[in-house]
Amino acid sequence: MKRIHLTSILAAAAAAAAGLVMVTMAAQSAHAQLQAGGQRRLTTDGKGNVNAVAGSGFSTAAGGQGLRTRSFSRDADGSVDARGQVSVNGANGKSFDGSTTYTQGSGFSRNASCKDAAGNAVSCAPR
Repeated sequence: MKRIHLTSILAAAAAAAAGLVMVTMAAQSAHAQLQAGGQRRLTTDGKGNVNAVAGSGFSTAAGGQGLRTRSFSRDADGSVDARGQVSVNGANGKSFDGSTTYTQGSGFSRNASCKDAAGNAVSCAPR
C-alpha cells in the first residue's frame, strides 16, 4: 500500500501560488490590517471512506484578498484524491488562480492563470 501524505499534496498546491502571494503581501502597506478566517471539516462513514475539506481566506485594508481551499478523500478501496486551489486578488487588480490535483493512478495536474487589472490574461511567471 502506497502512503500519500495530505500535507505534501497540499504543499504542492500552495507552492503554485507562493510567489504571487509573497509579492502581493510585500506590496501591501506595512501598516495594513489583515483579516483572516477559516473552516475545516472531516467526515467518515465507518466503512473506510474519509473526506476532509478546509478553506481559509484573508482580506487587507489596502484591498487585497485571497481564498485557499483544500479537499482530500480516501475511499474504502484505498483510492485517494486530493485538490488544492488558491485565488488571490492584489490591491492593484492583478489576480492569480491556481490549482493542483492529485488522483491516484493519474498523478498530479496543475493549472494556473493570471490577469492584470484590466482583466487581460498575463503570464504568471515571477518577474
